Amino acid sequence: MNYNVGWIPNGYRYLWNPTVVNSNGTMGNWNPASGTMIPGKGYIARTFNTFATPTALTHTFRNQAPNNGLILNEIKRGDFDGANYLNSNNITVTRFDDNWNLVGNPYPSAIEALKFLTLNSARIEPAIWIWRHGLGLSANPDPYYYNFGYNYLPDYLMFNFMGSTDPSFTGKIASGQGFMVNMLHSAGTLVPTFTDVFRDDLTFNNSLRKGDYDNLNPNEVHDNSMFYRNANTVDNTFAGEPIEEKSRIWLDVLNDTSGEIDTTLLGYSTNATMGIDNPYDCVFVPRGKVSFYSLIEGKTFIIQGRALPFDYNDQVPMGLNIAQAGNHTIAIKKTDGIFVEDVDIYLEDKFIGIIHNLKEEPYHFTSIKGIFEDRFIIRYTTNALGNQDFENIKNSVVVASNDRNLTVKSYIENLDQVTIYDVLGRQLYYSKDIQNKDLIITNISSSNQSLIVKIKLQNGQVVTKKIVL
Repeated sequence: MNYNVGWIPNGYRYLWNPTVVNSNGTMGNWNPASGTMIPGKGYIARTFNTFATPTALTHTFRNQAPNNGLILNEIKRGDFDGANYLNSNNITVTRFDDNWNLVGNPYPSAIEALKFLTLNSARIEPAIWIWRHGLGLSANPDPYYYNFGYNYLPDYLMFNFMGSTDPSFTGKIASGQGFMVNMLHSAGTLVPTFTDVFRDDLTFNNSLRKGDYDNLNPNEVHDNSMFYRNANTVDNTFAGEPIEEKSRIWLDVLNDTSGEIDTTLLGYSTNATMGIDNPYDCVFVPRGKVSFYSLIEGKTFIIQGRALPFDYNDQVPMGLNIAQAGNHTIAIKKTDGIFVEDVDIYLEDKFIGIIHNLKEEPYHFTSIKGIFEDRFIIRYTTNALGNQDFENIKNSVVVASNDRNLTVKSYIENLDQVTIYDVLGRQLYYSKDIQNKDLIITNISSSNQSLIVKIKLQNGQVVTKKIVL
């Protein structure tokens, strides 16, 4: 390319080194970039901090001859492949931390992300991470509820064969677009001068370029209009290939105070399974921000693909990382396929015993700081027992209020435990080992507000009632 990094008009130019220690005590850090830009390698740059008002700066990249044909780009990784652990800075260290590499599309035309992942499947995890520029809250209405005004863009979007955590990303990587990949632990050879660094070559070739994939020629136009930005359609199929059936749910978690938000993608595909499928399950990497993700066999994923045909009784355990205690919201960002009209989407809060219809409105809750992987479940039916007996049990339990007193009565089973929460999830009352069909609770600290009464019967079944006191 013969373009010198120093020609970019600011002093903030970096490349990513995956095998050096950073200030958090984990691996990977930004190093100053200099010299001639390497085709296929990723670089970052930002402008000066001295402007008093927002100022647009433009820069033109010129090259005598556009890149074409086979391009190999070196990627590196460290040798840690163990379980997650907390280091001395109380930061979670994962086996992925020293495998990240920043690369970029070297061609003057867009490339297909899925073809890129397929071509390099023996070298990298089958997913890409693209920086989203961290735009703040906007006044645009939420695309799902139309009355829920957040559109905050988090750090990275993640994309694999199931789709993208940002529904607007079409899977076309534009010319000059940089993105992160994670090198496989099974890939690479040991660098002779280091005992813990492995290297390999990432491959780019003309088969990736957007256009006529079978008949590339010098006179063909290769679309380059899809540098990452908002778009209206998602097309992950190629000419001549069968259309893959997909039905997907994009879910957001929002910190109501800070405005931090995270998006996870859960979907069903003809090519996915209920187990761990690398092309359809993108790993969740812990970050110091609010995060929402799904679990398979105890492992965490920011994108999860599950099998078709669809089973209404399917339940998906969800994980939650609360970085700052306080009020939070879980909401649908977008749906497609069967989830647009045919299937309800419920969020079960096991801490409170609520099954909430996310299609009707977002779910609001309060949480302390921490990681919670046993609280939430995504499900598609409210029938907790999977049969009609639950309705009989539910109707046999009655909760009544009178002058700040509550009466709980069960006509079939003895009561075992009763817990009362307010609508923010704060526990107001708890009693256990009741062993009676009746319980009178006095002096509940509440004033004309809705309460949630979670009742556990001696046979283990749980009934939840709402009441205004």
